[in-house]
Amino acid sequence: MWSINSLCQKVNLFAQRQSRSPLTGFFISAIAFSFFLSLCRYNSALFTNQSLLSFTSCNNVSYMKSDNKLSSILHVILHLAEHNQAMTSDTLALYLKTNPVVIRRMMAGLRQAGLVKSVKGHGGGWTMAKPLTAISLHDVYQALGAPRLFAQGYRQDAPQCLIEQAVNASLDSAFATAEQQLLQRFSSLTLADIAADFALRRKHHLAKSHKSKNNEF
Repeated sequence: MWSINSLCQKVNLFAQRQSRSPLTGFFISAIAFSFFLSLCRYNSALFTNQSLLSFTSCNNVSYMKSDNKLSSILHVILHLAEHNQAMTSDTLALYLKTNPVVIRRMMAGLRQAGLVKSVKGHGGGWTMAKPLTAISLHDVYQALGAPRLFAQGYRQDAPQCLIEQAVNASLDSAFATAEQQLLQRFSSLTLADIAADFALRRKHHLAKSHKSKNNEF
């Protein structure tokens, strides 16, 4: 890439070669330099617009990113129930490949809701406070603070356009109906149901592995 100084020198040299008159050479240099500045402004504006588009795109992706707290804490609880003994935040964090601080924050809400207990000292950690049959997905969801279920939102919360107002009203109704049905489904499912599904999957997995080993001989 040429610098501005080197490019100006080349423009002046070209102008001197094209004209024997110093005045004519000056005008040629001025016109060429003016064109060069316009080109720089255009490239700068193009770069800025591309950067803004990229930034906006990243924000949209971040905004639409799904909330996985419910899935994560269910994963942790079922591991805790499977071991049937106290487990530390450090150990539970290994299952999610996360920091123990994240586990403590999530489990704190469940402890307040009476779903889990914590014991300090040597041999302590987290234990289940209720059997899995007595804990529904809705219980866990509420213990997490009832995080937002849907990532969709409005372009404007209070639009002036009547069409956009109608759009928002329709979305409100649809989201409310869907959320009510989903929460009802959460209430009908217990952690024991998920544990039973896990047990069945493990049984099939072990049978498949055993069959695969027998085929090797």
